[in-house]
Amino acid sequence: MNDLRKYKILYINGTSEIGGSDLNLLDLVKNLNRSKFTPLIVLPFPGPLVDKFKELKAEVIFVDMSVVKRTYNPIRISSYLLNFLPTVIRLKKLIKDEKIDLVHTNTTVVLGGGIASRLSGIRNVYHAREIVTHPKPIVWLLNRMIELTAHRIIAMTDAVVKVNFPSAYRRNAKIHTIYDGVDLELFDPKINSGTFRKEFNIKPDNYVIGMVGRMVPWKGHEYFIRAAEIVTEYYNNVKFIIVGDIVREDQRKYKKELIGLVKRSNLNGSFIFTGSRMDIPQVIADFDILVLPSSSPEPSGRVILEAMALAKPVIATNHGGPSELIIENKTGFLIPPRDSGALAEALINLLRNPELAKEMGNSGRKEVERRFDIRNHVKRVEEIYESLLIEKRS
Repeated sequence: MNDLRKYKILYINGTSEIGGSDLNLLDLVKNLNRSKFTPLIVLPFPGPLVDKFKELKAEVIFVDMSVVKRTYNPIRISSYLLNFLPTVIRLKKLIKDEKIDLVHTNTTVVLGGGIASRLSGIRNVYHAREIVTHPKPIVWLLNRMIELTAHRIIAMTDAVVKVNFPSAYRRNAKIHTIYDGVDLELFDPKINSGTFRKEFNIKPDNYVIGMVGRMVPWKGHEYFIRAAEIVTEYYNNVKFIIVGDIVREDQRKYKKELIGLVKRSNLNGSFIFTGSRMDIPQVIADFDILVLPSSSPEPSGRVILEAMALAKPVIATNHGGPSELIIENKTGFLIPPRDSGALAEALINLLRNPELAKEMGNSGRKEVERRFDIRNHVKRVEEIYESLLIEKRS
């Protein structure tokens, strides 16, 4: 693109909370070439994500949007359907009023963005950041509609393509796998660690093993706790950390169950629940090992890349995105899902072999520098924008 015009990109996000996909969008907007592109962010309601975008000097607009939920509840499904057409109308009006040049929907659970852009005569991108398998009829219809309405689809991993768009896997030119990136300066092994350990009075000779993520059942917290029970039979100087919290009130029961499981396993003195944290680089910097024992496939696993960038060995379940991010026996271990014994065995292996753990961590950092630099991610996304804008003009 040789012209000097700045193009306005409408980013549509399905939530105003802060999770992995939301942080990835923040990184994209932060590193976007503002001499070419101006971001406008659409969120469904006020929330903690708003201030983060404002810190990046990105304008935020709230739009009441129809968002697909993982539910068979007929009331919720009916509510989605009733609000679908109004969502399209609201977004189409916004596109016209703000003179938008391209729409980038940062999720597959908001279908209205692609349709509104088509009706407005402009190009659109869908960022497939989810692996959703139920309710099957709705998921199937949603993904087929995305294939029809999107001009380009960016998938976080090949696993996302295989599950969401199986018929198009490796055969559809509009689908591109672009791995998320990490800010190598923010997640730097030279970071001043020690603050997290000091906050929770963790002794210098204690090992710290942690997991980071939303407190939802499919993240596999219970397998981490049961693995910890096995590890403490061999090591009594390990602290196990769960970073993250519930995002909805109906998940409070799950949190209570996890705390109860720790108590019943006599691990109260070994476990720390930190709640939500925004200082993730400093937290992971004080870990010795990071685990992600998800029972359902992760679309990607942002925290894996963050830990690798900080030169930490990682252990994750061998399905979904993690199997594409981790090099087995080089940057970490891949274990079967729902297998606390395998997780405990991998942890004990690293605790017994500190040199192996250090070597894996160093290899992880090199791998992130080679494949997962946020600047490379943004460059590839911008190339898609430019190709679509050229198509529109020709």
